[in-house]
Amino acid sequence: MDFKNLGVILGLFLFFDTLYLSIYTVVRTKNLKNVFNYGDGMKLLMNLITKIQGKPGKLRVMPIFLLYIINTLVINYFIIEKAIEENKTEFEASIEAFILGFAIYIIFGLSVYSMFDNWPIIHVIFDSLWGGITFSAITFVILKYIN
Repeated sequence: MDFKNLGVILGLFLFFDTLYLSIYTVVRTKNLKNVFNYGDGMKLLMNLITKIQGKPGKLRVMPIFLLYIINTLVINYFIIEKAIEENKTEFEASIEAFILGFAIYIIFGLSVYSMFDNWPIIHVIFDSLWGGITFSAITFVILKYIN
């Protein structure tokens, strides 16, 4: 296990999630000036949570930390290390990473959608695509520039 790769993967997950929050904020507010307004983005997401559960939501740090660690280990073990061992191209590995990321995110999205009446289907679709894009982009960067 290459700890340098793990650190870069973790950093890239944080980068892409920050980008996701920026895009979400701009789309929801219909204002490009909000691209770096993370406070408003978090308020929008927390308002959705409040609408769904009927009381204000709060973020718990430990599950978020574990989510990033698990995603980092999953992409490293199932995609990066496998690609290196099998001498796959960045493109081949990125396609497999897209499928894995899409699958992980859509399992979560459909689970949430099946339990909560007010969870928008557009979130399931967008989050699933974002999972695929994130896993694919991280794989490409690691294999092309880091490894």
